[in-house]
Amino acid sequence: MDNGSPRVSVIIPVYNTEKYLRKCLDSIIDQSFDDYEIICVDDGATDGSSDILAEYKARTPNMLVIRQENQGLSGARNTGIEAARGEYICFIDSDDFVKRGYIGGLLSAAICENADIAIGRYYIRLPSGAVFPAPGVKLHSADAKDALQRTRTYMNPYAWCKVYKRSLFMDTGIRYPKMKYEDLSTFIRLLGSAKKVAVTDKYLYYYNRRPGSITAGRDVRGIEDMVASLVAVRCFLEEKGDYERFRRSYHYFLSFMMATLINRLCFRTYYHSGMRVMMRSRSNLAKTVRFLKSDKIVYDRLTPEMQEKIDRING
Repeated sequence: MDNGSPRVSVIIPVYNTEKYLRKCLDSIIDQSFDDYEIICVDDGATDGSSDILAEYKARTPNMLVIRQENQGLSGARNTGIEAARGEYICFIDSDDFVKRGYIGGLLSAAICENADIAIGRYYIRLPSGAVFPAPGVKLHSADAKDALQRTRTYMNPYAWCKVYKRSLFMDTGIRYPKMKYEDLSTFIRLLGSAKKVAVTDKYLYYYNRRPGSITAGRDVRGIEDMVASLVAVRCFLEEKGDYERFRRSYHYFLSFMMATLINRLCFRTYYHSGMRVMMRSRSNLAKTVRFLKSDKIVYDRLTPEMQEKIDRING
């Protein structure tokens, strides 16, 4: 790139992850690829994370630390996007870590296929320390529309373990909505705006499934946000005139995500609300699935309040 800009900007949102942060930073500093910048967004951390960032910043020339009042994971990612100078962007959560070939492997896949997005595979690391590969299908490249049709075989919708052309964010104005499960709708919108997607079968990322994380959570707001994200995906496809084309993929994706939620409702306890709320939530989720699988335009049947929320999510 011009003006000495790095090839890749690595964005790491940081909030109260002092237990995991050193391992995360060590893994990204020790990359085999060297033309990159590290942008750590300190999202108002109240533990020792800020001190750790200052320590690493003092000895890492290609590292930028931005401190802001707490805006949540989405706000921190969006701040990183605005600060990024690289031709490509990738994300790492500060409680996770990556292999030495993380940046190079993803970038190589993107360049070889002239892709707007490159996707890698990842390991899941449990609190016990056990590590196992997340399931996935070995694919190599596809037209982005084809990728949308085969979402069920690709892809976790998480922001991480991917590299994106920065122009995909800057030219479209796509940003992460300030809610839980913000990745769901954002990834589909990015896919819908891309021309080509590359997929590598290399395992490059370690996702720490830890107590207290968003994806391990079970609060009512989290359920509402996941449902809103799924509604937003349906509305996005309707707006683009693509829903009929991607109906089967969307139904599979919807059923998978709802099954995940119901599984959590069945096997985890709502300490603050008990079994009655749990069963009511399961009933509401079933109604939501039927609503989102219907043939009629979903957006037109939403309440004005929900329409406003969906408009915010979809930009």
